[in-house]
Amino acid sequence: MTIKQLQQTKKELYKTIIALSKKGEVNTETFKENLSNLLEIRYQLAIKKEFEQSIGVDISIFYQKESLFTMPAIESSLEQTLESIQPLNQIYKNKMTELYQKNQQSSEGPSV
Repeated sequence: MTIKQLQQTKKELYKTIIALSKKGEVNTETFKENLSNLLEIRYQLAIKKEFEQSIGVDISIFYQKESLFTMPAIESSLEQTLESIQPLNQIYKNKMTELYQKNQQSSEGPSV
């Protein structure tokens, strides 16, 4: 997906999540699935933007043109970019795990 497509999907997911929360349906599988999808989209956007800032292009073009990976300058730039986004990747995974655990705890109800 392109960045614009991801942004549009993100907007649609936000609308769906807000509508579900207004209905009080936060402990449903639909809500959890939409929230998980939203986090995944946000992660993809963050990674794509990081690549775009580092090498100046949307990385989705690399999926379409594998021959670009054989160019040493681009390959080196990609390796450096991958190394620079690893901390971002770990932070995002930690946040997703935290959110999932909080959601699980809230769906289990208060402990007695």
